[in-house]
Amino acid sequence: PVGATRLNALSGVPAQVTVVAGHGTTTVGDLLNLKEGAVFKLDTALNAPFDIVVNDIVIARGELVAVDDHFGICVTQVQPTSAA
Repeated sequence: PVGATRLNALSGVPAQVTVVAGHGTTTVGDLLNLKEGAVFKLDTALNAPFDIVVNDIVIARGELVAVDDHFGICVTQVQPTSAA
């Protein structure tokens, strides 16, 4: 199909991916007094999936894993895409 051919042409284009562990709220005063070792509480439960985000859109969710000496995400759910 023509659409698939066009998408294949883009397959090598780099994309910035962000993994979001959660969000939190604090005051500017607390941020100004932030010190090393401080704990910033997030709104996400310990067993909740992490969001995988591209261009501010959640494209998938997954669980945090260890990959050699790095963090990684094991994808557990892929969000459906809408074709334009």
